This record gives sequence, structure tokens and C-alpha cells, in this order.
Amino acid sequence: MRYRKWVILIVCLLLFGVWAYFVYDVNERFSNPENRIVEQGQTASYKGLTIAPGEVEILSYQEMVERYPDFDSTYDEMGEEAEETIHEMAHYHYILVHLSIENPTDEKISFGKESITLWPIEVGVQGNGMDPFMLMYFNPGYDGSFTAHEKMDMILPYTIYTEYLTLEEIKKEDIRVVYSYYRTKNYIFYEGGERE
Repeated sequence: MRYRKWVILIVCLLLFGVWAYFVYDVNERFSNPENRIVEQGQTASYKGLTIAPGEVEILSYQEMVERYPDFDSTYDEMGEEAEETIHEMAHYHYILVHLSIENPTDEKISFGKESITLWPIEVGVQGNGMDPFMLMYFNPGYDGSFTAHEKMDMILPYTIYTEYLTLEEIKKEDIRVVYSYYRTKNYIFYEGGERE
């Protein structure tokens, strides 16, 4: 009986040793990927395109109306829902990310379902997607593709609900525009601090 206990113990230790080896081996081969951060003044590559981040504007609704007086006209085509949507817009702060996107290749690059509209923003612990109506207002020439050697200056519009963060809090928080999550998290980074 005692002999059996030793055999079972040795088999368990061998199995544990094999399991530990495989865990070590997987972690050694596939180490954690690091985040790829792109800041203003740097460039990044995304699906064949070159991305160059510009400045970021952080505006209240009132400042947005003053600077872009007809930006809410993009919702007119929504019909009856437009009035409610425009009324709701006063409850948001606006973050406008300026960037330049260039297609350095000899071929047209089309996004299809992987549009720029899917790039989310992270402000501190809050986040949001992009409004496609506002994207088209700020970038009327954007159709989801970039012809060969085309360079386009774009504005990516984001909103943060006023109940989540005040304008002052947004200006102090780090801002990340994530353009890819897999295999690494790739994002455009704007360091928090006092912004105008």
C-alpha cells in the first residue's frame, strides 16, 4: 500500500513538472506584446497608410457652436430624430483629433468594414466611439478609401458626456485614440495636463 502512494506521488510530481514546463515554454515564446504609442510629431503605419497625429481640440458645446456654427446641420437628414439629437448634443464635450493620413503606396487602400469610424477614444477611464455624421461633416472628401499617394488631413470628432467628465477634467487626462488592438494595442497619445 505504501508503495502505491509513492508511485502516485511521483506521477503527480511528473505531471506537475510537465505542466510547469509547458506554461514556461508558452510564456517564453509568446511574451506579452507592448503597447505602441504614437505622439504628435511622430508617424505610425496602419494597414499600409502613414498616420501623423496633429493637435487635439477640447471644446464645450458652446465653443463648438462658436467655432463650427453649422456642425449640427449634418443631422438634418435624420428627419424627425434630428431635433432630439441636436438637443442632446448640448450635453456633450467635444474632442477633435487632427491628423494627417497618407497612402505612400501605388495602390488604392480601402477600409471597407474596418473604417476609421471604429477607432475609439479613451480619456482617463472613459471612452467613446466616433460619430459618423460629424466625421462626414469635418471630412467631406473621405469615402473610406485612400487613392495611391493621396494625403488627407482629417479631423476625428469624439464626444464625452458632460456627466462623466467636466471640461477641466478632460483637459487634465491623457487621451488615447486606439487604432488597433491586436496583436498590440496601438494608439495615438496626447499627454494630459493644462491644455488651452
